[in-house]
Amino acid sequence: MNPLVYVSLFTLLALVSCKSADLPLGDESADQVYIPKRIESGKTSGYCYTADKADSSESFISFEYYTPQFSSNVMDSSYKDSVNTMIYRMIQFEFIEDMFDQETSILTDNFFSARLDFFLRNAQEEVDYLESTPWSMELNFHIVEKKSFVRLNHTGWDYTGGAHGNYWDMYHLFDKKSGRILSLSDFINDIDALNRLALPYFREQNEIPDDITLEEYGFWFQGDAFEINENFYFENGNIVFLFNPYEIAPYAGGTSELIIPLSDLGDLFIGIE
Repeated sequence: MNPLVYVSLFTLLALVSCKSADLPLGDESADQVYIPKRIESGKTSGYCYTADKADSSESFISFEYYTPQFSSNVMDSSYKDSVNTMIYRMIQFEFIEDMFDQETSILTDNFFSARLDFFLRNAQEEVDYLESTPWSMELNFHIVEKKSFVRLNHTGWDYTGGAHGNYWDMYHLFDKKSGRILSLSDFINDIDALNRLALPYFREQNEIPDDITLEEYGFWFQGDAFEINENFYFENGNIVFLFNPYEIAPYAGGTSELIIPLSDLGDLFIGIE
């Protein structure tokens, strides 16, 4: 090679290298730098048909999950691993089968597609055998990031035969420093006192007359003593509790919601960021 050409190429490469080094990671002008998505999202869907193929129902999984960072294939924060592991466990719980028994925090779009395909294969076998109404399932996993914690929303609905389907809303909070799941006691310093404070809100929001007990109104609290649960989240200056069907009332009672302003908790509220 001509020495002059060699020097020119070397100089050009050096200039490009220096220029690239000056660009901050992820800068929009650094087109040659690939930054993987921090939170991956997607949806996988399919159908279950009646035995005569005359009718069908759609099933889907709508998902978000944390991606491993760069080429290390390892999470860069423990809370991301914790969130992904919870998603994995929730999927396992929904499908209750042995072919996916290797717990992992490394999720992919194919992971969700495989689970949905498994459900649809089994659903179709049952529907064809029983000549019944098509089964269906809807699962949603949504990540909400706050300053000091992450909230994982898991909602769903399914029908696998019988008189009606079932639905649920579940919330999990994860500490960003440690990755551990946060419980109500991380935010409230006296749960018993909270139960007493929350009862009037619950009665008012469910329009329960003062002269009727919770049991008489149709709720299933043990000993007719109101008790909050661990299915909660924070929104618009409130703490919100969700009681799913069959948790404290019959299916016909639906979901029961309890909203308490944080400003009304006084010294019971430890704080949140």
